[in-house]
Amino acid sequence: MHVKVRLTQYDLIENTEAVLADGQGILNDTTLFYSEKDNPGVRHEIVLEEKHLVIRRIADIVSETDLIIGERSMARVLSPYGVMVLETYTDEYTLGEGKITAEYHI
Repeated sequence: MHVKVRLTQYDLIENTEAVLADGQGILNDTTLFYSEKDNPGVRHEIVLEEKHLVIRRIADIVSETDLIIGERSMARVLSPYGVMVLETYTDEYTLGEGKITAEYHI
């Protein structure tokens, strides 16, 4: 099913906002697929579950971010130079009718 996707990144340190995706996506059962606004060759896959989601960014450098509501988890960045692991914490995740919201810290 085709859906509208708008991904906004808020940088709390720099106090900036950037729209990373604004267009069409495809929702296939529990996975959302879309491309970045300014980099259409960069694909995103988001696996949506009730209390957990996984964000995959597929480009020259691949990242996979696990988000579990109210818990610490991990983000992995895979590059030609190796793997970098970062800690994440999910403040909010709602999977509602027509809207998905995730607020997390890396």
